[in-house]
Order: sequence, then C-alpha cells, then structure tokens
Amino acid sequence: GAWEFGYWFSTDDCATWRRIATGTDFFAEGSIDNAGTIAGDLNIQGRFYVGFQGSAFKYFGG
Repeated sequence: GAWEFGYWFSTDDCATWRRIATGTDFFAEGSIDNAGTIAGDLNIQGRFYVGFQGSAFKYFGG
C-alpha cells in the first residue's frame, strides 16, 4: 500500500493499525518541528505524548 503520514495505533499486537493523527493534528500548535520523543501514558490507555524538537509537546488519544 501507499505510505501515509501520521501517528498510528495498534491494540492487537500489530495485526491491524488505526491512524489517530494526521495533517495539522500531527504537529504541536503553531509548530512544524520534527517529533523528537514519543512516550505512552502508563495510566491512560491509548494516550501518548510527543515532544517536538525545540518547541513544545502534544498528547494524542485517551
């Protein structure tokens, strides 16, 4: 298949994938910096945090 930009999420050991952030949702507000760090939230299922190089962070899901 074609390559698609965004953040993806799997709950079945990678058998299927769901895209949860694309386009402008992919970036921190007002930023187009690259993602530098990604970490899952250990307390909220489905939530993860993305740290952007030099600008901000944003969370997705949960």
